[in-house]
Amino acid sequence: MNFFAIQPNLIKELATRVQEFKEQNKEDRKKECYIHLELINILKEQNKKMKALPIQETWLGLTNPEDEITVREKLKTNITFKYYIQ
Repeated sequence: MNFFAIQPNLIKELATRVQEFKEQNKEDRKKECYIHLELINILKEQNKKMKALPIQETWLGLTNPEDEITVREKLKTNITFKYYIQ
């Protein structure tokens, strides 16, 4: 699971890059935007650092459009069992 605590200016830059990716790849829904790589590029360009903390949680991946159903069901289960808030 990836969980980021990011300063607002970095969030805006990341959002811009994701939007650009979507526009450049709108014809190919299987094309992936690797958020963590975009974030690393931003951090390098702005000479910033990021700290990674280990966790024990299982991550949920949305690689393909059909993964959405599985992820939604897992999130519903986790909300039901109070792992996540709604």
